[in-house]
Amino acid sequence: MTLNPVIEIDGIELHLARPVEEIPPWIGQREVLLQLLAAWSLFADDDSALNPRLLGKPGVGKTTLACAAARELEREIYIVQATTDARKTDPVSNCRNHDRGRLS
Repeated sequence: MTLNPVIEIDGIELHLARPVEEIPPWIGQREVLLQLLAAWSLFADDDSALNPRLLGKPGVGKTTLACAAARELEREIYIVQATTDARKTDPVSNCRNHDRGRLS
């Protein structure tokens, strides 16, 4: 098993994630997938993709939708936990709680 790549920026060591390899199939509405693909589309060299927010309760398919769109665009997929409601069971929350509020 190979370790994740590590880079250093301003003296801070960052452990990079690897792309997701197993992607579940999109079984939701095709129209929703097409809307996300349209938001990420570039039509000119100076275009910038939109960054739509995928909102919904846990388990409705937000991550699966994003993965399906990335797969159609033949892009690598990285999943990052970026919520402000970290629970004690979350790895980042455990690091923060362990060292007096600082990530270690």
